[in-house]
Amino acid sequence: MTDPTDPLRANHPHAIQITLDIMNVGNLLNRNWGRQYFVPNTFNSTAGLGLAQSSWADAGGNLSSSFSSTFNRPVFTYTTPSTKPYSIDQLASRWQGQLGYATRFK
Repeated sequence: MTDPTDPLRANHPHAIQITLDIMNVGNLLNRNWGRQYFVPNTFNSTAGLGLAQSSWADAGGNLSSSFSSTFNRPVFTYTTPSTKPYSIDQLASRWQGQLGYATRFK
C-alpha cells in the first residue's frame, strides 16, 4: 500500500504500471537451452527403448525359443535404439513474454 502523504503521489492520484515477464530465459539466449522433453505414447513399449524379447528361460537359466510351463521367464536383449525414446515439446521449449498493464486509482 502506498503512503498517501508521499509528495510524489500528492499531485498524481492515478498511476500506471507496466510489467514484462519472460519465461524460459535460457531459450531466449540460445535456442538449444531451456528445452522441455517428454515421452510420447508411441514409446510405451520396450521396443522403443532398445529391448526385445529373444527367448524364454527356466529357473536354471537354460534357454528355449518357445514358452512352456518350465520355460516361463522372458529373456530380453538390448540394442541401441535407432530413435530417441523422448521428444522435445516445441511449444513449452520456446521462450515466452508476457506484457502486463495496470491502472491504479487513488
